[in-house]
Amino acid sequence: MRVFIAFCMALALSGCHINNQAPSMVAMEGESGPFQAQMRVGAFNDYLMDEYVEQMATRLVTAIPELETEYSVAIASFVDLDNSLNTTSRLGNQLSETFITEIRRLGVPVVDYKMNSHIDVLQSGDIVFTRDKGSVNNDFDYILAGTFIYDEKGVVVHARIISRLDKRIIGATHSLIPYQLVY
Repeated sequence: MRVFIAFCMALALSGCHINNQAPSMVAMEGESGPFQAQMRVGAFNDYLMDEYVEQMATRLVTAIPELETEYSVAIASFVDLDNSLNTTSRLGNQLSETFITEIRRLGVPVVDYKMNSHIDVLQSGDIVFTRDKGSVNNDFDYILAGTFIYDEKGVVVHARIISRLDKRIIGATHSLIPYQLVY
């Protein structure tokens, strides 16, 4: 009987501990072979993916304390780790948008370099963002950029903060985001 009670107490206590942990980095059950990009379907699970980006952002900012007040950071779309390093996707854009939120939440000044100097009023809505190179704001000190690659267990995301002045990497981190949290 004592063993049973001790087992139940240990189980209850470990259950409380598990609920307070960050998401587990385990592969999706039944995953077979490397994930192919053309197989990507379904909606993003933004809430859980955000937790991984939050952890990465925290690791970056705590490793570089001067970022918190002295310097501004622009955040670029994450790109597929391929030969061109210029292919992005909804995932790459979602990663950058989430990093914008998390880096700013940690107190780092973030520059939105895609913001127009005016608002375009259109039939479809009021637009302030642009992809026109001539309208881009280049007033920032560092760039947070990254890559992602599909692995048999999930998406491996690498993020780095690079000095705009001399291209030195001043901080880097990576994480595996399981497929069930991304797709």
